[in-house]
Amino acid sequence: MFYGAQTLRQFIHPGESNPASVPAVAIKDWPAMRWRGVHDDISRGPVPTLDYMKKQIRTCAAYKLNLFSLYIEHVFDYQSHPLIGPKEGSLTAAEVKELVRYGKRYYVTILPEQQAFGHLHHVLKNEYYSDLAETPHGHVLAPVNEKSYELIKDLYSELVPLFPGPGSWSRTHLPRTSQTRLGNNESLQQAADVLGRRGDALSRVARDPPKGRDRGRVGLRPGAEFRQSAEAL
Repeated sequence: MFYGAQTLRQFIHPGESNPASVPAVAIKDWPAMRWRGVHDDISRGPVPTLDYMKKQIRTCAAYKLNLFSLYIEHVFDYQSHPLIGPKEGSLTAAEVKELVRYGKRYYVTILPEQQAFGHLHHVLKNEYYSDLAETPHGHVLAPVNEKSYELIKDLYSELVPLFPGPGSWSRTHLPRTSQTRLGNNESLQQAADVLGRRGDALSRVARDPPKGRDRGRVGLRPGAEFRQSAEAL
């Protein structure tokens, strides 16, 4: 019904002097994919305003998209780790709740993309977290450092419950750009030599605490790295 209304809106042609008209047509249509969405990287700054993100949700709905993905990295206001979110502007829990509520009105699921392995330079450049980095103040968490998993667990425990309901996911990244930085830390070299950089990364990331399914979520990752590393799986 909702998407039918969007189609009707698209067919309404305003007249110059006469009332708007709608052509007489019969439409038989359905989505080719269950999930249809857009991805917005809000981590480059400044973080969009709440009103602007609501406009993005309305635009998604108008084009019959049902997924709006926020790429976060370090721009969420984590209460458990207040040093992470930029003080000049971070996405807050209250704003997330409002976006989720607003998205439901338009049949749009809000998808969080919180990095849990690489792409964390803005976190690891802080001296407080420097011991978790694979390379000094680098981009990647050291996969053999147990404290790395404690950090991930803290972040996910705070963020994931804000995105409730079936069809909500928490997505983590294991991009190739991160894998190439593994094994460069001297303390990790021995482990990398034994398991191989990519194999060690994949075996460690399989833990992915806290498990998404433990919170009723499904974790998503790009598949290219796994296809290229079938032997590691």
